[in-house]
Amino acid sequence: MKSVTLRGRRWRIGRVKQKHERGGCEHPGIPGKEIDVPVNGTRRDDLDTIIHEALHACFWDIDEEAIEESATDIARFLWGLGWRKVDL
Repeated sequence: MKSVTLRGRRWRIGRVKQKHERGGCEHPGIPGKEIDVPVNGTRRDDLDTIIHEALHACFWDIDEEAIEESATDIARFLWGLGWRKVDL
């Protein structure tokens, strides 16, 4: 997967570039914007980060605390349902 469309806007998908970095999402107004996520991640924490950055893309104007709490709750919910990454 090279890109994703969220709420009608397309982001290029990038990899987390540094070990201490969890993820990142560029402002929706930037041309060629990118979401950096742990592409090869398999842990619940990786799922949390992917959801977190997708929520930023969808709701850029929402407070960081609300995004963080929501992403963690959704990740815990999906993990509890049995979500695990599989290679396609």
